[in-house]
Amino acid sequence: MSIRRRFGALVGASVLVLAGVLAVPAPALPAPAPADPWGFAFLDNPAPPPGSVMDPTRQWGSWKSAFPADWATVDHLGPGAYRVHFPHLATGRGVAHVTAVLWGGPAWCQLGKWYPNGADETVEVQCYAHGGIPADTRFAISFTERRGPLAVPGGGFGYVYADSAANVLTEYNSTGAANPVAYGGGGFYRVTLPGVGAVTGFAGNVQVAAAEPGKPRRCKVADVAWGGADVVAYVACFDGVTSKPADSAFTLTYHRERPLVGELGPPKRFGYVHSGAFAPPPGTDFNSLGAANVITPSGVGQNMVTFTGLGVRETHAQTTAVGGKPDYCSIQDVWRNIGGNGVVRNVICFDDTGAQAPNPAFVTFTSRV
Repeated sequence: MSIRRRFGALVGASVLVLAGVLAVPAPALPAPAPADPWGFAFLDNPAPPPGSVMDPTRQWGSWKSAFPADWATVDHLGPGAYRVHFPHLATGRGVAHVTAVLWGGPAWCQLGKWYPNGADETVEVQCYAHGGIPADTRFAISFTERRGPLAVPGGGFGYVYADSAANVLTEYNSTGAANPVAYGGGGFYRVTLPGVGAVTGFAGNVQVAAAEPGKPRRCKVADVAWGGADVVAYVACFDGVTSKPADSAFTLTYHRERPLVGELGPPKRFGYVHSGAFAPPPGTDFNSLGAANVITPSGVGQNMVTFTGLGVRETHAQTTAVGGKPDYCSIQDVWRNIGGNGVVRNVICFDDTGAQAPNPAFVTFTSRV
């Protein structure tokens, strides 16, 4: 049974089978609101001492305006287990995302819980080698919470954090609408984000992360579709040991002409692209400077992605595999700023045996400026 048939015929078309759709600007959104908490960081040492500062060249957040000397830190709890502390972002709501940045062979990282810890926001991360074996791994992590209308209007933005039974625990939609989540059985879910999309076809980027404490899980974007300005994302989750479909809590963020953290202006340098086996539809290929994003095949199941002009100051990257199979994608080595460009080398994907395999992926990149 196809992913969308599990839920019935709900939307017009799928980004995985259509190209040539053009994004149109969304109408202006309401009045500004105070800045909301957000942050990103990169763990460069997979076995850090307690309280280690995460890579200061690849972290930033909303706390920096008031506390410029403070940094995101990390505690290493055991094989593949970490607690990341974003300073002065305490909320307990919002959503996090995490992507493994490989140290050796195939691996992925997933979320546990996140919660206020004094003035800080603590996010739990668990990383696994292929087969569901806990393993120390480098990773990129982001966190954001939106509390009202977007402070700087433009594009569309929404997120959900849902449990394994499809109950929405945290959500945001830049139109003010609710984002319903439906359960399709066997690790499959449908997330609807009303009004955030482009009217004429799919445009934007979707990131998904498993968020199941104590169970190895991988979640990905199974398919993406639309109906008018409504965006519908299908999520598929898999057992990390068997690679069979399995229920899981997850986070999902949709962003169109905005960075993954939702804040805008700054960051003013950001972009996203749909990489993989075919040319991305125009609506899934965006660079805030109007420059080209370049996808360069660099091996079986791997693509180098260059975000032209975006590699300035502290930067951040995330990726999510696309498709209904248990394949998954990570970042092969840490992204770099080279000649003013942001270079992700490479997005690398694996099949259910752990072998490198071609697979489409959503990739997103942002600078802090």
